[in-house]
Amino acid sequence: MHTVLFVLALFNLTVFAVAMKWLFRKPAHASAGVRSIYIVGAFSSALTVVGFLQVSRVGSAPQACALLLYLASLSLFAWAASTSGRQTLAFALSGEHSRVLVTSGPYALIRHPFYTAYWLTWLAGLVATQRLWMAVPPVAMGALYCIAATREEGQLRSGDLTGRQYAAYCATTGRFFPRLPRL
Repeated sequence: MHTVLFVLALFNLTVFAVAMKWLFRKPAHASAGVRSIYIVGAFSSALTVVGFLQVSRVGSAPQACALLLYLASLSLFAWAASTSGRQTLAFALSGEHSRVLVTSGPYALIRHPFYTAYWLTWLAGLVATQRLWMAVPPVAMGALYCIAATREEGQLRSGDLTGRQYAAYCATTGRFFPRLPRL
């Protein structure tokens, strides 16, 4: 099972890296934010590889949990990609605005399904390896996703028509996870 999880980790990270080129609009020049995504992402990917190479045995419950996290991550990513379409969303921390407000598919439940999908993969690496230092990727990348989401939401809120639409949309959806119904 360890090998399966390692292959899934590599597969997810490869899909995400390829998708950065094909799914998102990149700015003419790489901002500091875009460079941060690349640098922290590459470092986190390297840590994931090292983590898997250093660990050979982990209990079956953490392995099963990691498997579910990797599969959930990939499923959510595929759903978000098929819903948003190609080149409609701006690259994270690029400073560019997205061209559309997507509210269907996974976006009907959460506002940032791509960030959630990525984060689930980083979390799965921690669960799969059971090494405390493997908390660095989900914490570091999660911080970047929070910064990116805050900036993107600020841009969407500042628009006239889009701002009103976005405020109504935010009232019904969670940022990274579905909103729990109020009792």
